[in-house]
Amino acid sequence: YLASDKTTGADVAIKEFFPRDYCGRAPDGSLAMSPGHNAGLVDTLKCRFFKEAYNLSHLDHPNIVKVQEVFEELSTAYIVMEYIMGDDLSTLARRHGGKLDEGAAAAYIRSVGEALGYMHSHRMTHLDVKPSNIMVRKTDNMPILIDFGFSKEYTPTVTNLPSMTPPAVTPGYSALELYNRSTLGEFSPQTDIYSLGATLYYLVYGKVPPTAPELVEGEIELPASVSKHVRDAISMAMRVRRSDRTSNVDDVLQLLPRTILANVGGDGNDKDTPSKTQLRVLTKRLVETQKALDEKCIELERCRKESEEWKERATKAEATVDWQKREIAQHNEEKWKYAIKRSLITGIIAAIIVVLINLFTH
Repeated sequence: YLASDKTTGADVAIKEFFPRDYCGRAPDGSLAMSPGHNAGLVDTLKCRFFKEAYNLSHLDHPNIVKVQEVFEELSTAYIVMEYIMGDDLSTLARRHGGKLDEGAAAAYIRSVGEALGYMHSHRMTHLDVKPSNIMVRKTDNMPILIDFGFSKEYTPTVTNLPSMTPPAVTPGYSALELYNRSTLGEFSPQTDIYSLGATLYYLVYGKVPPTAPELVEGEIELPASVSKHVRDAISMAMRVRRSDRTSNVDDVLQLLPRTILANVGGDGNDKDTPSKTQLRVLTKRLVETQKALDEKCIELERCRKESEEWKERATKAEATVDWQKREIAQHNEEKWKYAIKRSLITGIIAAIIVVLINLFTH
């Protein structure tokens, strides 16, 4: 549903939990179980719905849709999210003759890949990456990753609810391990990376790639109509066996050309102008970099001062050692002089005694 926030006046999107295959509407508009259907299955699906909201609420990235509120009403549940006005990548590609130029495709994939990398750093996988789950915001042409219903968070304290309702396989975009549900019990960014590569394939070639089982016996064919960089990125991401795939999405992204997103859906007059969101992201990165440099400068200055303090201490210590050496030398000299004087006096006294003895004896 498209709605308006009464507090801010901003448009929001409201996602309702309504499994139409198992439920219907009561006269008051509330959710009602259809006759003959399993209430336990509906509860499981509802758990997955709440899991989507939970996962999304813990993510903060410019290319991931943001959750604003979750509530229950009319015997069902609702997620209030930011409203993204625009088209998904699948629709956008069809409106441009079935595919996009590789510069635009690479830019979209890079942004989505960075969002996935952010998720993976938080030990979370999306498990349903495909063109229809990537919205392109009309105002700034930024791709936004949506639909986290099958996402999975891998933490020891959180139950992986989606495992009760395994991800649906999307032919062409799902990795081979999604066909075997028993392999999804451990953290695996490789699954998202495969789907990202398949999405790039669709955007540059204008067709859905072969299914993963079809590729078991051979490698995916990549016509030379796109650059080698893009072909290499697709080939790396879409390796059939998970063990052959990289677990770091940056390995794929670094093969792609770096381009600024043009207004693909517009009149093309501002293709070289970065969007406001991109400028905000770049500004944020520059601020973070400047902050890091300032911290390094402060650390270096602290080290310099400590070095000077130690140098001063060493100089003082050296001066103290020299003073102690002089004191010891002076003390030794005085002891030597005293010993000589004592010897002379002892000798004189002995001579006097001898003389006196001689006088008394004679």
